[in-house]
Amino acid sequence: GLSARGMAIDTALPSGEEFPRFTEFWIQQPKPGDKHLVIFALLDSPRATGAYRLTLRPGSDTVVDVKARMFLRDKVAKLGIAPLTSMYLFGANQPSKVLNYRRELHDSSGLSIHAGNGEWIWRPLNNPKHLAVSNFSIENPRGFGLLQRGRDFSHYEDLDDRYDKRPSAWIEPKGDWGKGSVDLVEIPTADETNDNIVAFWSPEKLPEPGQPLDVAYRMHWTIDEAALHAPDSAWVQQTLRSTGDVKQSNLIRQPDGSVAYLVDFEGPSLLALPADTEVRSQVSVGENAELVENSVRYNPETKGWRLTLRMKIKDPGKSTEMRAALVKNIVTADLAKTVPASNSSVAKADKVAARQQEKMDKEAKEAKETKDAKQAEAKQAEAKPVANSKDQDNKDAKQPAAADAAPATPESAPTEEVLTETWSYQLPADE
Repeated sequence: GLSARGMAIDTALPSGEEFPRFTEFWIQQPKPGDKHLVIFALLDSPRATGAYRLTLRPGSDTVVDVKARMFLRDKVAKLGIAPLTSMYLFGANQPSKVLNYRRELHDSSGLSIHAGNGEWIWRPLNNPKHLAVSNFSIENPRGFGLLQRGRDFSHYEDLDDRYDKRPSAWIEPKGDWGKGSVDLVEIPTADETNDNIVAFWSPEKLPEPGQPLDVAYRMHWTIDEAALHAPDSAWVQQTLRSTGDVKQSNLIRQPDGSVAYLVDFEGPSLLALPADTEVRSQVSVGENAELVENSVRYNPETKGWRLTLRMKIKDPGKSTEMRAALVKNIVTADLAKTVPASNSSVAKADKVAARQQEKMDKEAKEAKETKDAKQAEAKQAEAKPVANSKDQDNKDAKQPAAADAAPATPESAPTEEVLTETWSYQLPADE
């Protein structure tokens, strides 16, 4: 399966990659009853070094807590934090060019990213004909990993290597990592013995040589990929590629020169919807493609929805970017009970509620102050002219009205709910 590394330097750059390696390990003797193991490690390479503390907790899901202090000895062009290395030869989104009884052959099927703004992104992997590098700019990522989605044995049919049992790896940053990008490197390979996939965090600002860089994160090794997501979300289960065609009046499917992608979304947020819910898609394609079909239909087999896209590629020698997610309209009656799909919508709802509560508290305070003022005036009525008392009453009576006349401008309620993560795929050049 896939593997984790301590550091990546200048990956996929023309200058060549430098591979830091762990040169020494120290294992701390566990106490009786301990269910974890502490390992200290020294990382070394010509231009970098680092000290690592690894706390290993084995189980059905194995967790490794990593604390590292890294130093650069010299300038580097790109530094990779928490790098993961995997293999992708072919799969449902990029079928084998030669006849093979295995429908899929890979250690990981895609890159998953949980961005700092709450968005989830799924990037199916490719085995491109040319080196491909994708950069996802993010501030303070919540997590990323290379996952093996779809564990039915029928997808792989391999009794020897059992790709259906290969684990997924998820990186959960501890603390704020600041600005940077999650980088995906896809390298052409002719066979399954070469690891051709690399994913890592690339910080926007690199430390100066000799200055420390402290990093902490948790690695999850799991075969329960759904558990990584929130219970109110949905994700891409599979991406299928096909020759685009149109069904004729005689029911014969006629190829029309397009390429088709069928994307199956499933998860709790879709499972909770009636089958007749009006689910629609938000789709964008790059300038290198013309979208000729964009349809969504309920999938009774998965209790989710299937998105079908057909597009005509203008220049096959160029790569083509695509993005899609499923949404539904929010009706007014459902606004109060709708679960927001992202942290941004949660923040908006919190702001509206806070403003409403602030307004109610203000009105209650003003009413109390008015009542107290009137009681004080009643006690001192004999010492004050009647006209002054009336003027004060009129002034107090107008204050709440003035507050009501200039309320805080409420934020407009959302009109649609995002139901799924974002499917982000690149059709490689010359495919």
